[in-house]
Amino acid sequence: MNVDDQNWEDDYVLNKPEPDSLWRPRVTPQYGRADDSMQVDDDEEMARDDDEGRDEEEEEEDVDMGDGGGEGPQDRVRWVATVLAALVQYLVLGVALYITPQYIKTDMHTSALSGRAWLNELLDPEGHPDRIYIAMGMRRHVFLALIFQIRALGYMEAQNAQIMLDESLAIFLYTCVTGLAIDHVSERFQHSHSTISE
Repeated sequence: MNVDDQNWEDDYVLNKPEPDSLWRPRVTPQYGRADDSMQVDDDEEMARDDDEGRDEEEEEEDVDMGDGGGEGPQDRVRWVATVLAALVQYLVLGVALYITPQYIKTDMHTSALSGRAWLNELLDPEGHPDRIYIAMGMRRHVFLALIFQIRALGYMEAQNAQIMLDESLAIFLYTCVTGLAIDHVSERFQHSHSTISE
């Protein structure tokens, strides 16, 4: 074992790292090894050399592109054609989305529980009495008496009527009690806007 190796071991023992730290032993030039500061300088110099090499490559690419801007007439034409194609696609899509509901009709009111079925549930004598009061603002017996009085006054359903008198009164009372818009009422009773507003 020579003197240099002995000094290295002594230096390592004196500057022993803590277990969880990333420690490198400090080696000085007197022992024939590179110093950390010299190594950092070498790393910085190599990084600078790499950066200068990249800058020279980019300058060469700029020279190869020609006419300074990097775009030739063909590139501009291709760009304009791409933009026009995208605009045409958006226009066609917008027109298709606007026109499709006009020609392809989809039924809107397709719920299993129609307005007639819901009214029958509310008028069911075995059902809870507060349900019709919450929806129509009156009890079951008052609602049936009102229907009887309206018929006694001579108001009857037309032969071609889509809804019965009791359902028509239910629509009116439900709208008055809830204050909902016609869209919501037509969804509840599963009828069109024109039927609801008659």
